[in-house]
Amino acid sequence: MRKALARRWKEEFGQVSQRGSFANSAAHVFSGSSLVILSQLVLTPIIARIYGPEAYGVYGLFLALSLNLAQLSDPGLFTAYVLPRDHDRFLDLVRLDLICFAAVLLLMLPFCLAHEVIYTWVPAWSILGGWALLLPLGVAVQFLPNLFTNWLIREKNFRASPYLGGGTNLFLRVFNLIYGLFSKGAVHGLIVGEVAVRGVGLLAYWKAIGHGALVRVLTFPPWARLRETLHEYRMHPLVLFPERYVALLGQQIPIFMLVFDPVALGQFAFAGGLLLMPLRLFGYSLGVVFQQRIAESQHDKPHDLPRITSGVFNRLMMIGVVPFAAITFFSDVIFQWVLGDAWLVSGIYTAYMGHFFLFRLVSEPLTSVMLVKRRQHYLLIFQLIMLAGRAIAAFAAERMFGTADAIVLAFTVVSTAAYLFYMAMLLRNAGVPWMRPVLRMLAIVSALDVLFALMRFWTTGTWFPGM
Repeated sequence: MRKALARRWKEEFGQVSQRGSFANSAAHVFSGSSLVILSQLVLTPIIARIYGPEAYGVYGLFLALSLNLAQLSDPGLFTAYVLPRDHDRFLDLVRLDLICFAAVLLLMLPFCLAHEVIYTWVPAWSILGGWALLLPLGVAVQFLPNLFTNWLIREKNFRASPYLGGGTNLFLRVFNLIYGLFSKGAVHGLIVGEVAVRGVGLLAYWKAIGHGALVRVLTFPPWARLRETLHEYRMHPLVLFPERYVALLGQQIPIFMLVFDPVALGQFAFAGGLLLMPLRLFGYSLGVVFQQRIAESQHDKPHDLPRITSGVFNRLMMIGVVPFAAITFFSDVIFQWVLGDAWLVSGIYTAYMGHFFLFRLVSEPLTSVMLVKRRQHYLLIFQLIMLAGRAIAAFAAERMFGTADAIVLAFTVVSTAAYLFYMAMLLRNAGVPWMRPVLRMLAIVSALDVLFALMRFWTTGTWFPGM
């Protein structure tokens, strides 16, 4: 067993040096993403001590609204960028996205200007105050980098995008640190950093894409051609867009349910942000390359899909199982020691969500399988069922127990079970016999859970965080 595992790792590292290989392309993306994670590991503890949970709660609501509106700006066409073989058809997809983006900005502007009226309808949102006026910029700095990133993936420029994103995130944390020190942890500080730094970062994306290419995309063809392109890729706005938006709403259920308590909201938002780190580092690194590779294989070598999918699944599982087991059983201890007593609850929430994010890490990069197979409608059905399950569980927990802990735990239990099913569904649709790899992963996770639970009991006297 050990020899087989060692041989497997040796083969993986050997492929990194092979130019154009899957591992080589993923390594380019990984190297840029690692800059983001390194900056988070070094600066996040300091920034968290400066701002505190309430500031993260206000920022969490601002970010949730920005992400919702940015999602509405893309009618599911981002993931279609890699599909057209004709470059003009690809540019038409970008133009359609820009039209939707402009429409969303125009529609939201009156609501932002009349934010005081909105607060009378939704009093909990009043924690944003006048900073709601920055929401259009918040939407722009979420939408445009995603557009440019998918453009760079289309061009197979796997090196540029992660470095641009990594550099922006590094400067964002440095800005938050400096601004927090001078403003003494102002509640709005994280919002200012989000808009200012990411806005400046758009200039770097502009340079990477090229001025000429952007001028060309802004030269609109006849509407009849755009309509023809939209009709060709109609399944994306009809099925994929609703699926993505429903998925986003499902993930944000605790945010909108905890908004009445900015401190609890901040604890949850901070925990979720940290758990996303390995997803961005490893899941994104393999996911963007996987998306490009299976799109190509579907045209040329469709029989390679099961092999490629199984390889990515095994890589992600090997990467994630041990770190997430450690996070699940020791996050509260780590948070209390590194961040201080104010963030202990966030450590407990992190423990609750450990297995959920492990299954997300392994499954979400494989979602492209459903796109190339033209089975997007299955994703929508899955997300609708999971949204209903999450909402029912979270509302029931709030009614029965009335605590933030109960809401987060109920949300997590449903999400974990749903993503386990999702993982099996993706493997099956890729043509991979799903039962054996899923059961093997569950056996490994269970064994590690027992091991880390015993280690925790030996060191702390409790079996699990929060007990």
